[in-house]
This record gives sequence, C-alpha cells and structure tokens, in this order.
Amino acid sequence: MTEGESRAEAERSPAPAYRELTFAGMALGIVVGVVMTASMAYAGLVIGFVVPASAIAAILGWGLLRGVLRRGTIVENNLNQTVASAINTAAADRNHSRHRWENQPAVRVGLEDLDHEEILRTRQTAIEQRRLSAGTSMDVGDILDRLGLRIDGEITQAAQMLYGTRFLPDYPQGLLKLGRFRGTKITGDILDNKQEQMHAFAMVREAMAWLDRTLPLSARFPKGSIFREDRLPVPAEALREVILNAVMHRDCSRA
Repeated sequence: MTEGESRAEAERSPAPAYRELTFAGMALGIVVGVVMTASMAYAGLVIGFVVPASAIAAILGWGLLRGVLRRGTIVENNLNQTVASAINTAAADRNHSRHRWENQPAVRVGLEDLDHEEILRTRQTAIEQRRLSAGTSMDVGDILDRLGLRIDGEITQAAQMLYGTRFLPDYPQGLLKLGRFRGTKITGDILDNKQEQMHAFAMVREAMAWLDRTLPLSARFPKGSIFREDRLPVPAEALREVILNAVMHRDCSRA
C-alpha cells in the first residue's frame, strides 16, 4: 500500500469517540474526592488551614488520565474534578454546620433564661406562615426542638441570641446601640444615645420605636383630600429592612 493509499484509508476510518462522561472519570473523581477530604481534614487540624481540593483534583486527574492511561480528555478530567470537588465541599459543609458557633450549647443558659412569650409569638407566626403545624405543642422546649434551637436537650447559642433575657457576662454581643448625632458625621455632638442588652426580636422592635420617636415627621395634604398624609424622611419599609439586615447579619460569634 502506497503512502497516498495509507493516508486515504486513515481518512476514511472513523475517528475515535471523544471521551466525556466515562466510568474512569467518575470513579477517579470519587476516589480523589474521598482521599482529598480525609487529607484536608488532617491538614486543617495540623497546620490550621487547607487549600481548595478542586485544583489538586484537576492536576491529579490529568496526570492519571492523560499521563498513565494515555487516553484522557479535558472534558473527562473536568468530570473528575467536578465530582472530587463536590464530595470535598459537601463533607466540609456538613462538618462546618455541626460546629458553627450558633449550634454550640449556650453557656449557663436554661429554659428559664429565655423569653417564653417571644417563643410563643414565634410559634404563632410560624403556624400562620405554615412553617409549623397547627398542632405544635405550646411547650417552650418542644418548640425549640422543632425549630432546631435545642439539640440533645441543650439550649443552643442561637436560641440565646434570639430569645435570651440574660446576656452578661457571657454574651456581651447581645447589645443594641442607638445614637443620633448633630450633622452628617458621627464625630459631631451626640443628641440622643441608647444602649441596652436584649435579644434579636426585641432589638428590631426597639430600634423601630426609637426611630419613630427621633426622626422628623413631615406632612402634606394630597390634592382633593382633607386628610393629612404623614411622611418620614426615609420610608418605614426601608428603615425596617436596614434594621433587620443589621441584626440578622451581625457576627454574634465575636464578643
């Protein structure tokens, strides 16, 4: 067979299928993910930090699929990287959720240290919004269990921040600070100042009430109406959103 005939025969022969979703890519991703999860957990305990498993999985996968098996493709290695990274991330998230600050037992806090009326208000609101069944017990401990705020009989720190009535000396972060200054800078004269320890629900209510008392209120008469329309400088809905975000997104793990 001449060189031209060989070339023509090669062109007529079907090209090998491009490797994408393969057993090798899936299996390698699972193995690498399990090994990397164990390795990262050990490294985190020893040196105090870890590196992303995704990049390491990509390097190992390319070396094994392309270097050892001699048949790996970029897409096949991407499959390996995705599976390994998903396993590592899922394991890390599960472990982190167990050890988050808010899920740890509260320090010297019992049911008697919580605001029972607030807990019952939460129950009623949850029932109205269909987050809890109407048959949920009125027992405070049972409500906390249903909400995941009491674990194995122990009050969590999340429950303390949401419903606590006693914060010092263990929880100084349960502090609401409100201030009104002259001018537009916080270095100006303080016209009004309030600081008080309270739980999160009370913070929202107290902050809204304080703003109602201190913000100037303007008014106008709509055309054709004899009734006055009062207006705050900032819409009440916007103020409530700001307060809710400030309370909900604060880092309570920092005292």
